[in-house]
This record gives sequence, structure tokens and C-alpha cells, in this order.
Amino acid sequence: MHDLLVLLESNGHGLKFENKRCYVEMYGELTEIKLRQKFYRNRVKGDYSYSHNIFVKSEDLEFQILGYPRKNWIDKKTKNSEDYLSLIYEYIARDSLKWAEHSRRQDIEEKKREVQRKLDENKARKIALENQKIETLVKNASNYKNAHEIRVYLKALEEKLFLSLEKDDNMQDYISWGYKKADKIDPLFDDK
Repeated sequence: MHDLLVLLESNGHGLKFENKRCYVEMYGELTEIKLRQKFYRNRVKGDYSYSHNIFVKSEDLEFQILGYPRKNWIDKKTKNSEDYLSLIYEYIARDSLKWAEHSRRQDIEEKKREVQRKLDENKARKIALENQKIETLVKNASNYKNAHEIRVYLKALEEKLFLSLEKDDNMQDYISWGYKKADKIDPLFDDK
């Protein structure tokens, strides 16, 4: 384990400990590692032909890289863990580089999605502003038309009042009130 730590530090990488777990930090990615004593499973036949597993502790050490897929190297009589050191380092480097590249691509895609979201948001805002202008235009045109019709109607009332022999002050007040209301709803009428 010490040789692995020296190799990592000499190449600018390191170990990190979190929640009682050990991680190799390489290219910004964390890979969980573990060194443990190897247990072997033996199947034992019991009474009445039933069998069960027992775990037997061995003298072998097992170096594990956890995660998916799980990878391990077992210390044997012919090969010890120091012989696997270059294989372990290459495996961690290759895996970390692959995940670092994947994370970089995800970051680029996320930035693209963010830019596209802002463009879509901007476009939606412009469309909403345009729709609001159209609604205002239609409302103003409708108000202008209504004001014009009111004025035409009031002109007809004035002519009728002028032609009648009687003077009706109530009708004259109604006509002047109608002109004021028509001026109020007319978008082209300037009240200044």
C-alpha cells in the first residue's frame, strides 16, 4: 500500500479518506480502494445431506477496487501485491481518465443545455412581449371603432335635437357626456 501511495504522489495524485473509506483521487475522480485479508468460501456437507458455506480466513491479502465493476488482485505465493502495482495503477488511471472525460462531456452538455434554456427563455419573453403588443393594438383599434361609432350616434342625436322644436336640456347634457366618454375611450384622443 505504501508503494502505491508513493507512486500516486510522484504522479501528482493522492489518497482521500471520507466516512472511514479510502479513495484514490486521480484526474478529479474518486476511486474507492480497500486492502483486506482474503476469506475463501468452502462448501461443507452437513447432516442429512444439507450443505452450507463456511468462510475460511487465509494468509492472502486482497487489494480491491470497489464500484462497478469490482476489480481485485490477490496476494499469492507466486505473486505478491507489489508485483501487481503497475497493473493496479494503470487500471485506476484508465478508469479515472474515462470517468473524468465523461464528467467533462456532461459539463459541456449541461452548459449547452443552459445556453439553450436561456435562448428559449429569451425567445419566449420576446414572443410574450409581441403578443402583448398585438393585444394592445387590437384593443386600441376596437376602442377607436367604438369611439367613432359613439360620435356618429351622438351627431345623429344632435341633428334630431336640432330639428325638433322643443329644447331638451337633459338630452343636451347626455350628448356632451357621451362626447366626453367617447374621448376617454378613444386611444387617438389627446387629453392635453
